Amino acid sequence: MTLVDAAMVLQKNAKMTLLVDIDVSLAPLAKAGAALLASTKFTPAELWALPGRSTIDLAVISKARSPRELFQVLSLLAPLVSPSGYIVVPPMPDSHVAAFVELHNWEVFSDHDAIVLRKPHAIGRRVVSLSCFGDYQTAPEHWQRMPAYLRCFVLAHHALFPGYELVIHHDDAIYRSNWGDALHGLARRGLVRLVYMRDDDPRCLAMLWRLRPCWDNDVESVWCRDLDSIPTWLDRRIVEEAGAAMAAGNADLSAWSADPMHCGVMGGMSGFNAAAVRQLYPTWDDFIAAAYAWGDATRWATHGADQDFLNEIIAPQLNIIEHRTHRIKREDGSEAEPEPTLDNAQYVTTAADCDDEKVTMEVSGRADSFTNYPGASGYRLYEALEWYTHESPASAVVTDTQEFAGLPSRLRAVIGCDHNPAYAFYLPIVCLAWRRRLGASPLVLLVGTAAEWLSHPLTRSALERSRETGAEIWFVPEVPGVKTCTVAQVARIYACAVPTLRDDERLVTTDADMLPVGQWVAASKDPPGGLTVRYANAYADEVHETGRPHWPMCYVSGSVKTWREITGTTPGDFAAISRALESCPKDEQQAWSFDEFHLSELIARRGHGTQFIDRTFAEGEWRIDRSGWEEGLREANLRSYSLFGVADAHMPLPGPDNWSRMTWIIAQAFSDNDLVWVKEYAEQARSIR
Repeated sequence: MTLVDAAMVLQKNAKMTLLVDIDVSLAPLAKAGAALLASTKFTPAELWALPGRSTIDLAVISKARSPRELFQVLSLLAPLVSPSGYIVVPPMPDSHVAAFVELHNWEVFSDHDAIVLRKPHAIGRRVVSLSCFGDYQTAPEHWQRMPAYLRCFVLAHHALFPGYELVIHHDDAIYRSNWGDALHGLARRGLVRLVYMRDDDPRCLAMLWRLRPCWDNDVESVWCRDLDSIPTWLDRRIVEEAGAAMAAGNADLSAWSADPMHCGVMGGMSGFNAAAVRQLYPTWDDFIAAAYAWGDATRWATHGADQDFLNEIIAPQLNIIEHRTHRIKREDGSEAEPEPTLDNAQYVTTAADCDDEKVTMEVSGRADSFTNYPGASGYRLYEALEWYTHESPASAVVTDTQEFAGLPSRLRAVIGCDHNPAYAFYLPIVCLAWRRRLGASPLVLLVGTAAEWLSHPLTRSALERSRETGAEIWFVPEVPGVKTCTVAQVARIYACAVPTLRDDERLVTTDADMLPVGQWVAASKDPPGGLTVRYANAYADEVHETGRPHWPMCYVSGSVKTWREITGTTPGDFAAISRALESCPKDEQQAWSFDEFHLSELIARRGHGTQFIDRTFAEGEWRIDRSGWEEGLREANLRSYSLFGVADAHMPLPGPDNWSRMTWIIAQAFSDNDLVWVKEYAEQARSIR
């Protein structure tokens, strides 16, 4: 039976079919209701844009792939397939699908011409759920350790919890933090599922995000855990035992304590029968309404409020199975079992061993050794990370999760952008170029909220792929009566308000559509306590005629301390942007240059310390300018297809429509590996406009 024949048989009972890849052989399957992923490679942003994305009954992959790419594709599709759904793939060696099948516990049917994968549906999805949120200012050390926590948790999870989906609920901190790139890298490999939540929920209410999967109808159980507590073999045994009690109808909530300090229902050591929670609160909104009926925002900002709510409101309504795996020391030195702490609980003190051939004896024997007790807030992180990365069988699952990023560079490229797809399209490419060609860390200021940027497939893709490059992203509110493009332009002047910046870091302004090529910005130095303005004689005649200072906005550089002194901005003072825009002209043409005039006036007001460089002559590099793009390319061609002597390229607009004009310089600007990433992104973004 051919791949198409097998798929046609399965399609008879499929309400929603997804066809992956353009292939004429799939034409018989392209009936009404079928969706198409046109690219041979795709990202979560594409899947997010699919109609009926959560109810796919049949997915058909027409082209063979490498083992790694196939694992990524299958892992991204798996959560979208209905509980009794199928994925059909071309004939491939068993090794190609082995990693996916092992981790996700799918059933395999194979013949000469096709492989059919069936989603396990004897039980619903079992989810290990985390919340990931926060503010650098309140927990800077925690943020610094977050990339290691993420990698270690994911490795331990896949080693100890095969068949359990890992879901991380997050706010917009994922975009501005030093760990967002790592998390997006894990998601792209299908190792975690990311769910964006609200930006403004109080801290302890955000901890309840972990219960969100209860309202996915195909989810059987949800196990809430903490990111800074490592999964253990004892944890897995507790989950299996409590899960069996839930499946038998004997329990709805699992409460586990492993230390005398633990009591009642612990937020990060609890598990829920999803159907029982849905019966209490039919929708997530109903649940949140009950939470706010219990306490206002002030109460939810208080430490421990999530556990108080679970114990006072949720626990009394559910049948509880309580595990207490610690012992109490008597005065004579002997040990005793603790008393139960929950009145309505079925009390259990032991965790029966579970038989799972996918968890090796090596993992089960070592997994508990990295922490003093399960649920502890902190463990021997780097010891565990070293073992899981290099010695655990799970190490083959997670390769390098930080393809582009590393520690932030002292040189920060400041980019502002609004929702305009013409500019947003170029964001990831420009961010990657600054990191690769100049060793700079992109600092991106986006006008609007994370929710707004995620609401459109193209801007969502631009946002998430920019974060993959290691860009630090901050969201700037709109200003009433001012165009968003003007807000984006002016925001660059006040990038020094970003609270994570150190005084000695160096900021250089640039544009979302300006591809850096030469090294001249990174190589030059700024005067002590002053800025460097690179101008290429842009407004010389105008300045001479009017006497008004006017300097270009692109490539103005100086230390964070200097920028803060010149602008009068303190860390976290993003309101300075709106204050500056109070004097913005209403005339659209004048408003377009307001950022340049405003910065020029700030520089003139300071009166000293500024270094002015005509980069055309002093630094000897030239621009492939948008206004003379074809001429610039011809000149570059005369240079034997070399970017020697090219400072930058002012890319043609709109980006998606002019991509073919960019291919020559893109091919020259990036290494082979980065070029694959850039082309994949560009193809995907252009297909979802």
